Amino acid sequence: MQKSILVAMAAVVCTGYLCGKYAGEKKERQKRFKIQTYASVYKMWLGKFQRGESIADFLLGKSYENIAVYGMGKFGVFLINELENRGIKPVFIIDQRADEIFYRGIDVFTLSDTLPDVDAIIVTTVNGQQELKEKVAHYIKCDVYTLEELLQE
Repeated sequence: MQKSILVAMAAVVCTGYLCGKYAGEKKERQKRFKIQTYASVYKMWLGKFQRGESIADFLLGKSYENIAVYGMGKFGVFLINELENRGIKPVFIIDQRADEIFYRGIDVFTLSDTLPDVDAIIVTTVNGQQELKEKVAHYIKCDVYTLEELLQE
């Protein structure tokens, strides 16, 4: 009886160890993927900059006047800076942390808020961007682009 209890306890400990190890490896893979994705976006943006191009050029070429930015992480801040340097001031920002964000006097909303009309929204989050693009398009009727799409233009 004691032997079967010890065997069961050993099995539980080993299973827990293996599950923990797998979870740790999965987190590490996700972290590596995120870093690689960020590096890819930085590389595309730098290449565009070195060629003398900008996302603002594309937006101006489409005659967009009213732009919104989804996501206020690093890329959202970089994008707003680039747009403002070219004379385009985003009308508003969409972010799930809207109540925590204050940036250059630009209004910040969540996706569930009533959003003002704009010509286009640029999704700056990198992970899950295609799904997020579709979600944003469901809430507001305008052109929606991912940051990567605009960097590849």
